[in-house]
Amino acid sequence: MSLYHDAYREIHEHPTPLTMTPIGTATAECRRAGTGLYRTVYALDANHVLKLATNAFDLSIQSNKREVTQWYEAVVTGDELAAWLCPIVAWAEDYTWLIMRRATGITEHNCYELPEPVRNRLLDLHSGNIGVLDGHVVVIDYGGC
Repeated sequence: MSLYHDAYREIHEHPTPLTMTPIGTATAECRRAGTGLYRTVYALDANHVLKLATNAFDLSIQSNKREVTQWYEAVVTGDELAAWLCPIVAWAEDYTWLIMRRATGITEHNCYELPEPVRNRLLDLHSGNIGVLDGHVVVIDYGGC
């Protein structure tokens, strides 16, 4: 079984942020890819990252919930924004974690490759929140928008 499946299984067995800190062997084997104000990001494999709420406080979980909700609504409604959001492939019902496709980081000037209507709707755009996925510029952190 792959590391992705091991992490996914372990997350389902421990669905609260308190029992997932630390998650255990799944995240011990994953490389920490980043830490924000409210979440820690782990590289599960070359194609996926795990965004884990760092505590049980509302802001931590709300970042994941906003990201899942914004992505899901954009996809379901056919909103043009969906093409510019890095896809989410799985999430916990309580929003303590989500799994997103893994994009590569790029530099600040690439923020302007996003169309103006997209830039106007996503307010926290900077080099740390933008990446490239399959040759296309995407927003990788839209939980604070």
